[in-house]
Amino acid sequence: MSTKAMLKFYKLFDILDGSKLDPTPYDNDGSVLFPIPTAVRELVKKWKHDHEHAREAIIHCLPDSELLKLDGIQADATAI
Repeated sequence: MSTKAMLKFYKLFDILDGSKLDPTPYDNDGSVLFPIPTAVRELVKKWKHDHEHAREAIIHCLPDSELLKLDGIQADATAI
């Protein structure tokens, strides 16, 4: 199964293409708005979990020569 197909199967491709954004509420200066409501907190938790899985899937399918090019952006699945 290709990485793209796997990401679609597990419903993670939306994170990579930027259509499913991090639901963490931020104010104008980029600080997290507290307190985060319980319902939003659960969405943030799920998004972070899914983002990590998408990131790992991409990293595991890349050869070492490509991984070296990702220095500085490896934490962001969309940037990869």
